[in-house]
Amino acid sequence: MLDRRGDEVGLLPAITVGTLLVLYLVWGAMHDLAHGESDLTFEYAALALSVPAFAFLYRGALLRLSSKAKLAWLGGAGLVLLLLNAGAVNARLHPKYALDPMLASVFLAAGVPVLVLIGYHITRETIRRRTGPRF
Repeated sequence: MLDRRGDEVGLLPAITVGTLLVLYLVWGAMHDLAHGESDLTFEYAALALSVPAFAFLYRGALLRLSSKAKLAWLGGAGLVLLLLNAGAVNARLHPKYALDPMLASVFLAAGVPVLVLIGYHITRETIRRRTGPRF
């Protein structure tokens, strides 16, 4: 699949939809854990499966997308994670449920390093696009 300039878009839609699904699954599981209405088995399984799923999508995006598509995916994933991290900070400062502060801390412990990694790769791709390929 090519865009107007002939750059390869390829797997960008699939990786983007997969990323949104994984992040929605994490958000839903954390919400259900905080609310405490369920048996918790599904929520813990969802969180356990979302970690390798996001890592697989992240690695696939970095290896298989073109530079422009990679920047678009990194920017979008970074914005969604930034929004979720802002929600975690809000839950930490103004808890609605008893488990909100703990779950917010857990999410921030995982989310902030991923945001830093995304920022690193955005910077790296931007510099690479400006200077051209290295031989």
